[in-house]
Amino acid sequence: MKHVIKVRIGILTCLLLVLTMISGIIRGYADTPINPEPPLLPAWSGIVTVNSEDVFVTADDSVNKTCTITGYTGNEVVTTLYIPEKIRGNTVVAVSDQVFHSCYYLRNLIIYGNVELNGNSSSMFYVTQKPTIWGKKGTKPETFAASNGLVFQAMDGPEEFSAKTNTILLDRAAIKWSAVDGAVSYKLYRRKGNGKYTLCALLGNNSEPFSSSNLELGATYTFKMHPVFYTSDNEEIEGFASKEASITMKLAELKKLRAKGIKGGVQLNWERDKDVSGYDIYMKSLAKGAKADYKRIKVVGKNKTTGYRCKKLVKGTKYSFKVRSFKTLNKGQHKGKKIYSSFVTVHAKVK
Repeated sequence: MKHVIKVRIGILTCLLLVLTMISGIIRGYADTPINPEPPLLPAWSGIVTVNSEDVFVTADDSVNKTCTITGYTGNEVVTTLYIPEKIRGNTVVAVSDQVFHSCYYLRNLIIYGNVELNGNSSSMFYVTQKPTIWGKKGTKPETFAASNGLVFQAMDGPEEFSAKTNTILLDRAAIKWSAVDGAVSYKLYRRKGNGKYTLCALLGNNSEPFSSSNLELGATYTFKMHPVFYTSDNEEIEGFASKEASITMKLAELKKLRAKGIKGGVQLNWERDKDVSGYDIYMKSLAKGAKADYKRIKVVGKNKTTGYRCKKLVKGTKYSFKVRSFKTLNKGQHKGKKIYSSFVTVHAKVK
């Protein structure tokens, strides 16, 4: 009888254990949804551009004046996002992983500095987004794009860029540049003296020389050029500037001016300038007690003439000469005006 009771108790114990396990399994299924819903994304709002340093959270290094972007607080439906070279005066050197993970529709990331992007494309960006990385050739953003299978678009300005004074009219400059891959147009900026740059022309992508006109005689102008690109959404992206090119609206200085002492005088020679009308020659004696002012001794009225002999000078005396070219304008807004180059000075002693 005792054996029968023990067997029954054992069977009941086993049944209780089985029921406990089944109950746990049932509760587990009840707590876990069979088809979990994906997180709801914010509604698509079309093209949204964010270009402000205020949307970034940074960890600052006040000693080195640098910072790392650790967070993004801007519009989460942004499609084009700019990372400036500096944020609140500190140079951006890095972006922490997952910063843009909540930018669900990010298509273009424009980076102006040599910024280290930590992590990889899967952790940095939302899972369905593979944005185009825009930046400068040979920088860390290009390396990140290449190692993560992302498209990289270089934004570098023209490698060759120059400005040259128009020697016929002297109120305009000839601008030349080399084409940039992917650019659809170019923005030409100009400033006078130490003033601010202003947009002076929007040019096509054929890289043909352009004439910047209505320039002031004697003034110095500086030019620079930015290529213009378009995203897949036809949004304009302005690239980096070319090198600067400066010109002064005046004649070029006389070249290769030489002075040689000869018997009873001094022989002057210079290189011909086909773009001028003639040359002015000034002289003064460097003898002790002589007058300090230069005096014009000759106006050469032909640019073909490339020399002049000063006679009847005092033997053994040293003289100083300064020569400049001039041009009488016969076209353009300054027609009839006579303009001059800077002086070039030489010295010689009479034999």
